[in-house]
Amino acid sequence: MSSAPQIIPPHLISGRIGEPLPLPQDLEFGSTTPSSSSSTEAIPYTLEEPVSVTILRDLKAIGRKIKYVLVLNHSTSTTSEIANGGSNGSSLASELRDWDLWGPLVLCLALSVLLSWGVSTEQAGAVFALVFVSVWMGAAIVSINGQLLGGSVSFFQSLCVLGYCLCPLLITGLFSSFIHLSYVREIAVSVGVVWSTRAALLLIGSLVPEQRMLLANYPVVLFYVAMGWIVFLAAP
Repeated sequence: MSSAPQIIPPHLISGRIGEPLPLPQDLEFGSTTPSSSSSTEAIPYTLEEPVSVTILRDLKAIGRKIKYVLVLNHSTSTTSEIANGGSNGSSLASELRDWDLWGPLVLCLALSVLLSWGVSTEQAGAVFALVFVSVWMGAAIVSINGQLLGGSVSFFQSLCVLGYCLCPLLITGLFSSFIHLSYVREIAVSVGVVWSTRAALLLIGSLVPEQRMLLANYPVVLFYVAMGWIVFLAAP
């Protein structure tokens, strides 16, 4: 049996061609029934904004996520907000709900270029491909593992966090490119691995059931230890 046809309100079909379509204030995005909550966030209309404004907004979002990784000031209440969706627009929970892969892609490309810079021309392509594939395959495996263990974040949120947590290793690689003392580089890479691992565990490790915590944390630690070893060996 076919459903009854929906009647479009007159105020939605009035107006001139080329003008943005008005949305009723009492409807949630993607819903045909009035909203019962007064806390529904306003959805910005971005189709007509300049490209420069869009790029600037995305760059600011990337900068905020990198700051969260570098500062390491997350608490249990913050991670519980991530699991519940979060409502504070300036919180880490809100940032992770609006996940992106641009930042991880830029960090991955920067790390790949940095580590392939100091090798011969014949090996540069192989090193670049090794680092690039290792980052994305490792992050994907860790994210799938978290999902199978009942993690509270989505696959792409986990992939976003793991990618942004490469930032300390990138800083370590840049530092190691200017320092050629082996023991200093070992210390620097160790600090970068601990920094990246702790940031990832604070954001992801606490969002899985407690009885499966070890199974979720072990691949994260192994991922960043492997990436740190690559940085130590391939840094120019």
